[in-house]
Amino acid sequence: MKHILIMLTILICIVLIFITLNLKESFKNVRNIFTTSIFDNKTVFLIANNPNVSEKTKHFLDNYKYKDTLIVRFNGYKPIIKDYCKSKTDIMVYRKKRNGFWGYNKRNYNKNIINIFTNDLGKNESEFDKYYNTEDEKYLIHNSLYNIKIGGNVFKELNYPKKCKCSWTTGFNFLIYLLNLKNIKKIYLIGFSFHNKKNSCHCELWEYNYFKKNIENKKNIELLL
Repeated sequence: MKHILIMLTILICIVLIFITLNLKESFKNVRNIFTTSIFDNKTVFLIANNPNVSEKTKHFLDNYKYKDTLIVRFNGYKPIIKDYCKSKTDIMVYRKKRNGFWGYNKRNYNKNIINIFTNDLGKNESEFDKYYNTEDEKYLIHNSLYNIKIGGNVFKELNYPKKCKCSWTTGFNFLIYLLNLKNIKKIYLIGFSFHNKKNSCHCELWEYNYFKKNIENKKNIELLL
């Protein structure tokens, strides 16, 4: 009996060590949201942080049925804007900033929706890798700094053109990824004014020109201001 207990104890220890090692390894990998099937056959609404959309657009958003849709917001809930699309939110995207994320607020964080956090591309990673490797504790299973679980949904910030002094806006970066997916029904861009096409803290003028040349005339894209 004593030998059986010893063997069981050893076996349990081996199993626990194996699980721990595998968990430790898996926690270094966070999933690229754009390699999942979440966007398949969906109509996607990207909500820019623009409180000045027209009454026509507001009326459209208030009366849309939102079947098979995903409503995506960026960098936290903003006044007025959070009411767009009947106050529905399916995905919230937070852009990385130094040791934190733009717009993140513990009080407004909603764990019941899909929260996505951007990260920088590593040396041996490409935009559409299924998983990204990271040593950054913020992207692993638990973030003690913010007391939230982040690991699981992420996408990498794309490199912006050298002519731009700053990075792309979060919404435009997200849009570029969406355009590489084949099974999206339609994309509505709500309030994307490109900040009056002037470069400030982002690459708005470049984004505007790229949009006019390469995106605006796509059949499944509609800009509503």
